[in-house]
Amino acid sequence: MDTFTISATEAKQNFSDLLNRVRYEKKTALIEKHGKIVAELSPPVKSKPKKDLNKVWEKYAGTIPELSLDFKKFRFFSGRRFKKINL
Repeated sequence: MDTFTISATEAKQNFSDLLNRVRYEKKTALIEKHGKIVAELSPPVKSKPKKDLNKVWEKYAGTIPELSLDFKKFRFFSGRRFKKINL
């Protein structure tokens, strides 16, 4: 990916043009202030969609019979934390 350097003042004055250049030309902007790079503005990275945990659980839960009943009481809700639910 191509990069270019722009001053903070110039970035402030031409912000919409800067965003368009980053978005459509797929270039990364290095923003500098007093000769030092203070920020980087880059286009978003396209990632694969995350699989729904419930679908994955349904697919693999039956392979471990002794665990499948206990872990169905838990649901994924945030990050790596699990929350117990009443069935």
